[in-house]
Amino acid sequence: MAQWKKMVLPDDGTMMIMALLVFLCISIMSLSLVSTGLMEYKSSHFENMTLQAQQGADGAVEWGSELIHLELDQEDCRSLDELPAQLSSGNRSMILGDDGCSIMVGDMVKINEISGEPSYCTYEFIASGLYKGARKEIKVQVMYHFSGGYETVDGEGSLIFIPREYLDHGQVVSYQPYFR
Repeated sequence: MAQWKKMVLPDDGTMMIMALLVFLCISIMSLSLVSTGLMEYKSSHFENMTLQAQQGADGAVEWGSELIHLELDQEDCRSLDELPAQLSSGNRSMILGDDGCSIMVGDMVKINEISGEPSYCTYEFIASGLYKGARKEIKVQVMYHFSGGYETVDGEGSLIFIPREYLDHGQVVSYQPYFR
């Protein structure tokens, strides 16, 4: 029969200290993994909210461009000698969907108006998107090409005004992040 050698362990508590050190190392590594995972989750969640806010702001750019076009294309505005320096469109904010994304179009201010044939004008506004605390704002300039908008003499020698006819619904010529 084989003889088993009896292993002698020290009685002074070194094994207990070694076990506590191993437990401490494992605990620190586990805490580090949980902390990193939580940080990654929060980062991913905030990135998603920021992306939703950016998409909202992009929607506000499209909406603002259309609001300007609708106001410029009204009969009384097409017959003005000079376009208004600031447009006062009605409702310029809305909530999209059930998740609370809101968008807003800021003051629409004329940057320039160039006469000639064809002519153009440029309006600027701030488009904002807000989603669960994340906010994105974009400073936008949109150019509208038109024909008309000037006085001329008709065949009988009378002075007549040629009303504006818009050739497009606006083209974004400047799109920059806006920080307050």
